Amino acid sequence: MTMLKYIVIIIICVFGHFVEAQNLRAQEDKTNKIFVCIEDRNEKAALDQLKYVDVNIKNVEGYTPLILSVKKEMYNLVDSILNRGANVNLKDDSGYTALNYAKHLHNRELIFKLLMNGAKADYNKDYSYNSGLHIHYVDNRKYAFYLKHDGNSKQTYMEGSFLKDNSIKDWLGENSEIRIIEQGIPECNIQTAEPVFAIGDIHGKYDRLVKCLRDNGIINEENKWIFGKGHLVSVGDIFDRGDKVTESFWLLYKLEQEAKEAGGAVHLLLGNHELMIFENDLRYINEKYARLSKVTGLEYSYWFKNNSVLGDWLRSKNSIIRINDVLYVHGGISDKLVNTDMKIKDINDLVRIYLNGGYVPNNKKQCKLVLGSKGCFWYRGYFQSSKKYKKISSSGLSKIMKKLQVNTIVVGHTENDKISSYYDEKIIDINIPLKNMKIPTQGLLIKDNHFYRCYNVDKVEMIK
Repeated sequence: MTMLKYIVIIIICVFGHFVEAQNLRAQEDKTNKIFVCIEDRNEKAALDQLKYVDVNIKNVEGYTPLILSVKKEMYNLVDSILNRGANVNLKDDSGYTALNYAKHLHNRELIFKLLMNGAKADYNKDYSYNSGLHIHYVDNRKYAFYLKHDGNSKQTYMEGSFLKDNSIKDWLGENSEIRIIEQGIPECNIQTAEPVFAIGDIHGKYDRLVKCLRDNGIINEENKWIFGKGHLVSVGDIFDRGDKVTESFWLLYKLEQEAKEAGGAVHLLLGNHELMIFENDLRYINEKYARLSKVTGLEYSYWFKNNSVLGDWLRSKNSIIRINDVLYVHGGISDKLVNTDMKIKDINDLVRIYLNGGYVPNNKKQCKLVLGSKGCFWYRGYFQSSKKYKKISSSGLSKIMKKLQVNTIVVGHTENDKISSYYDEKIIDINIPLKNMKIPTQGLLIKDNHFYRCYNVDKVEMIK
């Protein structure tokens, strides 16, 4: 009886080991099969096999299903694996994560998806910084996020969530309500009896922008619009150099809404540095943005892509406007540009079409002129000669202004220590280099047909 009992126990143990081995073999078969399916790019079969395996399991090379599906750029499979709660930061035997491979592929869609799901990149800097707020449209919803580097953990990552509504007040910490709004095409020919305040190139110097607007009675200490029915004009170049580009844009975005509610207006024009970012020319971006872009793999221009709130907003803007008999433009209007007989609206529409879709067969020649050295973004012919043009003569300028039907042209682009007029006060340059803290902030006030250089409400100097 005892012997029989031992035999039964042995049989049970052997059978149990056999069943366990069979189960392990079956699991290994399924594990091997999902990797085979991914290698073969058989997404349908891989999705089916995903039901039966540990989503974080590794093959002999240390690849997880997520890592391998990223390498193969299988988008639906990546989504399914992430939805099943995969550990996005697992490394393979070479020490690489899924994010490393997405970066290697320069695949912005996968990079963004991985960052949204918690991917982190190691970066050995012991101080913290962030990108400022960005909002992208993802699956017909608004996804708000910051790219951040944490100096304690020495990791760079995305922090974000979907907006519940159109309010971003909580994200920016402003005292006033800020809402995402639909963008229309702004007017470019305006008649008004109200005062106009114009500012030059900001280049990410948010604090100096705020100081200028506060000192001159455009906003209050809470950064709310107090200029009533007045008009604020920015002649472009918010991008590059400084480290608070995004903050500057959101301030103008907010003021645009507040001004409209008060019966006034904010007119943000595009400058050559806006064009540069949209064309992925990143030579002058601030080091902070360059680091975040390089470490995450999400290039800076992608932060402001078409399908983003700030990107859409900026691409709707004008390049030139006329308020009464004053023309506002970033660089200037050359004789060659004005001789094309394109009207202000034509140029604005042309640039919008280009920024939202590139060249089209019937506008390429015009685009190259408008966007080139003799176009409204890059031209410096009011102040100097170049290899491509001579400095404009007084008579040449008079012909330009007659054709445009204006008496004054206000420009930025070319730096000046103080707002100054040229050509018998026909040209006014308002680009003050805000990076130089020794030079006080200034704005141009136009009121009752007089032009004033304004340092603050108590220090105002008439220009003409």
